[in-house]
Amino acid sequence: MNEPDLGGESSAYKRGHMLFQHQRFKEAQQQFVEHLKEYADDANAMAYIALCLLRQGQKRRATEVAGQAIKLDPECIFAHTALAQCYRSRHMLAEARLAVREALKLEPGRSDILGLSAFISCDQKKWAEAIALSEQGLSLDPSDENCGHAHSWALINTGRCDEARDFLLNMLADHPEDSDAMAFLGYAALRQGKREEAMESFSTALRVDAENELARDGFLDALRMMYPLYGFVIRYLMWLSSLPGKVRWALIFLEHFVEKFLRETARRHPALRPLIKWVLFLWSIFSYLTFTARPLGNSLLRFSKYGRKILRPDEIMESNLVSGSVFVGLISWGYFHTYGRVWSLAACIIYFTLVIPVTNIYSCQPGWPRKLMGAFAAAMLVIGNLAIWGFYDSPLTGGSGADFIRLYALLLMANQLVASQLEKVAPDT
Repeated sequence: MNEPDLGGESSAYKRGHMLFQHQRFKEAQQQFVEHLKEYADDANAMAYIALCLLRQGQKRRATEVAGQAIKLDPECIFAHTALAQCYRSRHMLAEARLAVREALKLEPGRSDILGLSAFISCDQKKWAEAIALSEQGLSLDPSDENCGHAHSWALINTGRCDEARDFLLNMLADHPEDSDAMAFLGYAALRQGKREEAMESFSTALRVDAENELARDGFLDALRMMYPLYGFVIRYLMWLSSLPGKVRWALIFLEHFVEKFLRETARRHPALRPLIKWVLFLWSIFSYLTFTARPLGNSLLRFSKYGRKILRPDEIMESNLVSGSVFVGLISWGYFHTYGRVWSLAACIIYFTLVIPVTNIYSCQPGWPRKLMGAFAAAMLVIGNLAIWGFYDSPLTGGSGADFIRLYALLLMANQLVASQLEKVAPDT
């Protein structure tokens, strides 16, 4: 994003700008505050303070300060773009869109603002719109990084990986230290199943910028693809993630109706039952792996010399919890098939399905959303174990176990709705 001119107002402003460029945001904020003591109506300095707060994780406060900057000068373009960035970081995409539109009204020919707008379209999975906006920005400034990054990401998510690859190679020829472009190049290769090429791109991006989260996540995905079944699941999840939320929910409902149709077909046509039984069995395994691919893949990566170095503590914890739950489920399944105890069948069902809320914990942002999702998963664990005890204590009637397992089933159905809402939240730290 292009910053405003430094001007000659104060040395504090210039020091603040320099510190901001070097990512020393706390010190930069202090300098801009000093500048405002003398120039209290400087909207640019106020917008910089908002961005400093944003980079320090104080997202709500940053949004308020960006709004104050706009009140100081409603025609300050930098203040509007700062507000758009604040809203985008909080996943408030409709508000971010309005803020960036205000900036474009003030100066329609700014390629960097068009690039920001294109990225908001990417966040909304509006890929065609993102391509159109980024192309408009690139026609004004072919070297604009915002437009270039948004354009390549939109191309990748619409399956135009070869086109994205050529575009990114041209970008890197002019800017060889662009770690984001290298990471996008890795994702283009990953979408095409070129694992080795993807790993090379992600490794290069991490050498340039060790803190690049996009490259780190891509590198982990490439490592997981060492395991063929997980590689297939990960490619499916990457495709699914490129779809708008409404389309993903429509697919879930479609899957439900297709399953009902197959079961009804099997009931009416006995000759097709064995085939349909295997189709449903394989699909159930695949569906289960879509929830467990990441944490179970991370468990395997802990035996890799690269994987164990790059995994974060929360990813290790998630893999421990999911692997442990799957292990208990397998032991319970074996016990049931050996001794036929009903309580062990209940334990098998509980612990195999418990991985779903557990993985949802780590899909939520750190802070209160993750804690709330963790509390929800813990409640399911308690209720599930009460169900197991009920069947153990009353093997013939099930006792209270039958009631608890019905409650557990209701919570399991509600789980995805709860998780989908909490995953959208980006709390202040």
